[in-house]
This record gives sequence, structure tokens and C-alpha cells, in this order.
Amino acid sequence: MNSIGNRIKELREKLGITTEEFAKEIGLTKSIIWSYELDKKEPSISHLIKISKYFNVSLDYLIQNQKSILDLSSRDTIKRFELVLDDTAINEEEYHELLTYIKVRRLVKAHKY
Repeated sequence: MNSIGNRIKELREKLGITTEEFAKEIGLTKSIIWSYELDKKEPSISHLIKISKYFNVSLDYLIQNQKSILDLSSRDTIKRFELVLDDTAINEEEYHELLTYIKVRRLVKAHKY
């Protein structure tokens, strides 16, 4: 899987510019760029936008194949997202039943010999 950091580095090297030059052009420090290219940190949205504009690539290109994490245990999830199954929205009661089912199933599985 090609990471965001690898994509940034590839794009920068294609232009033949140094990390320092690139950082200066987009108003960031070279240490930030290095941390992105080495996958030590993930760029913020505002930095991704600067990077994509500079290289004239889409945000999708930079982040493709990156996993997004959706914490189902967060109380916020059901409020922030409309969860749908078979073209029908999952209500809050169903959502909690689903989470309970998964937790119980994991417990049973862990205790099997």
C-alpha cells in the first residue's frame, strides 16, 4: 500500500525539489515535511489541501488506500452518521443492540476452548 508520505515524497522528487524548498514553498517547516514523508505523522486537512494544490493533484490521490477509522463505541457515531442497512436507517436502539451482539459474540469466542 502506498502511503500519503510516499506519495508526497514521490511528487516532490518528480519535481526535483528538496524537502527544504518544498516546505518553504507551502509555508511549512522541513521537519513537518520529513515527518509526513516518513509516515511519522499524518498531515492535517489544511496541510493536505496545501500539498494537493502545490502538486496539482486531488486530495483523493493523496489519501487513496488509507483506512478511515470509525469508532463504533463512541456515543457520537449514531448522531454524526446515518447508518443504513438494506436501504433502511438504523435507529439508536438497533445500533446499541448491534454493538451488544458484537461484544457478546467476542466474549463467547474468547472463552471457547
